[in-house]
Amino acid sequence: MHSQIILIKNTKGVKMLEVYNNKHKNIGYIDGKNYFNKKKKKIGFLEGNMVKNKRGFPLLKLDKNDNILIFGDEKVGFILDSKISDDDGTICEISKEKGELLDPEGEVLLSLEGNYETLELMDYFGIAGTYLKSRWSEKVFGR
Repeated sequence: MHSQIILIKNTKGVKMLEVYNNKHKNIGYIDGKNYFNKKKKKIGFLEGNMVKNKRGFPLLKLDKNDNILIFGDEKVGFILDSKISDDDGTICEISKEKGELLDPEGEVLLSLEGNYETLELMDYFGIAGTYLKSRWSEKVFGR
C-alpha cells in the first residue's frame, strides 16, 4: 500500500525522512532533530531530552527514568517497552523495525519513509511529541 518513496534533500544533501499520517498522507519531514510540516516550515525540534516548538518553548521532557514531564516536573506519561503511555494506558507504540507509531490497537498513526533505521527511542519521543500533538493535548490539557 506504500507509494513510491520520494526522498527530499536538505541543503546539506542529506535525505530527509517523510512523515505520513494513518491515511498515508504526507504531513511533514524530519531533518535530523528538526521537524517540519508538509510545506517544509519548521514546527518543532528535539534538543537533548526535550521536545520544543518552533520558537524553542519546551513542550515535553523525558527524564532519566523515561518519565514524560511537562512544565518542568509534572509527570504526564512514561515510556516502557517501546510504548508511550500514561496512567490510562498506551498512547502509542513504537515500531522501530517498520518506522511506525501505532495506536493501542496496532493501527498505524504515523509512518516514516526514508532512513528511519538509525532513529533511537529519543527520536521517536520527539516525533510523537511533535506530530501527535492532538493526542498530547487531550491527555495533558483535557482538550
